[in-house]
Amino acid sequence: MKISELAVKRPVTTFMAFIVILLLGGVSLSRLAIDMLPEIDFPSISVVSSYPGVGPEEIENLLTRPMEEAVSTIQGIEKITSTSTEGRARVSLSFAWGTTLESALNDVRAAVERIRGRLPEEATTPVVFKFDLSSFPIMYLTLSGQMEPWRLRQLAEEEIKPRLERVIGVAAVDIRGGVKREIHIDLKAERLAALGITAGQVATAIRRDNVDLPAGDMFQRGKRVIIRTIGCYQRVQQMENVIVTSRNRVPVRVRDLAQVKDSHQDKVNAVFIDAKPGIRLSVSKLSDANTVEVAGMVRA
Repeated sequence: MKISELAVKRPVTTFMAFIVILLLGGVSLSRLAIDMLPEIDFPSISVVSSYPGVGPEEIENLLTRPMEEAVSTIQGIEKITSTSTEGRARVSLSFAWGTTLESALNDVRAAVERIRGRLPEEATTPVVFKFDLSSFPIMYLTLSGQMEPWRLRQLAEEEIKPRLERVIGVAAVDIRGGVKREIHIDLKAERLAALGITAGQVATAIRRDNVDLPAGDMFQRGKRVIIRTIGCYQRVQQMENVIVTSRNRVPVRVRDLAQVKDSHQDKVNAVFIDAKPGIRLSVSKLSDANTVEVAGMVRA
């Protein structure tokens, strides 16, 4: 019996079959994840290490070349590309299509680990990771306002970023732009020379007092309460009053040796919104999350 004859002779059965197919299609469609890019594993692995304050030429000799030599013997590599910039080395490995990346990743980690002792102690441990499309941001948010740039950055880091990262499906939020608050202590060379004090002594004194320490515990109303001594600086004036040493029983404070300024770190990038300085927040989702749903919840 042909399908067409069966459909004509049994119309109720045919109707019910189509209803079931439509229901299954509707349920599947509602649960279908929507993504901007297909799930593809590019055969690419990168090795990154940092050595702050070192020039590109030294980075090439101290970090880039040893890492290149370590990974060059791994089977399946088609191309090696390296980049040496100030304070950072990156070696990118391109493998043949069809290579099992998990196995290649383990081989690269083992090769890098073997030359770890040849790298400078001040350099960071090389990080090995594979190229992943899901790590690209799904949306960008911008933030601007009339407050000081470092306060705007602090608002983004301490208030907005934690709340966005709590949204279901959000993996990470990256912040660009603005400036980070930093306290500058500009030492006066003539005062240090006159009192015979070194810059190291000043740094040690400031570091020694800027700590929160545990002070034991106590029982109060049947509960065990932990006690802490709060010593971290809350105001610039507290840092100015730190005693570095004494001369003839007279305390020498930081303000006697330096000028303390509430400032910010040097800018490494800048974001402008309608020609005004601002903050950019990049939102990345989990690999198995629905792009449209995550973006909607972030907007909400």
